[in-house]
Amino acid sequence: MLLKTVSKIFGILGFICLSSVCLADELSSVCIKKLPNRLGLEQKAPETMRFISNETDIIDYENQKGGKGWGYARKYRNGSCEVIIYVYNREKEVVSNEDISAELAYFDGFTPEGQFQKEVGEDVFSGIAGIKAVDETVGKQVHMVSITAKNRQFIKYRTSCRLMSDLKEEANFRLADMFTTQVLKETYGLLSDCLSEE
Repeated sequence: MLLKTVSKIFGILGFICLSSVCLADELSSVCIKKLPNRLGLEQKAPETMRFISNETDIIDYENQKGGKGWGYARKYRNGSCEVIIYVYNREKEVVSNEDISAELAYFDGFTPEGQFQKEVGEDVFSGIAGIKAVDETVGKQVHMVSITAKNRQFIKYRTSCRLMSDLKEEANFRLADMFTTQVLKETYGLLSDCLSEE
């Protein structure tokens, strides 16, 4: 009888999910929600360049079917680009540089045309970029994925920008990179500090 009671208690504790992975999941949800709804630019910048997000742009993958370990995301949009910030752990206790490389290697959203690294403070983002048509209605877009690890979490910025046909490809990539950098500057420090509060 005592053994059954102890088993039930441990079963309940396991269900409540007290492991460091589950606590990190909860924290990542809180941190995504703490990000600002509006990212600023210089006062003279056109309104169409400002990135906007609201509560409906927060996505909870954890509680979707088969979503355990896929964390949370938040979308930001301006007149020509969308940047989605993902925080997830894929149920790993530790996220290594090899895991980041694997995430980029297995990414199937587009065929990479180039790789890059981006330093943000003491952290380094590894990234890939390419051009792909989303479907017949949307047409070609410039895509960038930038990933780093912080406190047992992957932090990924996924940028998609309309391809400006009057600009060369290189200029389109620079534009997408500029917008990615803008969103990174205004959100990564907040996210990083929040994830360090464990």
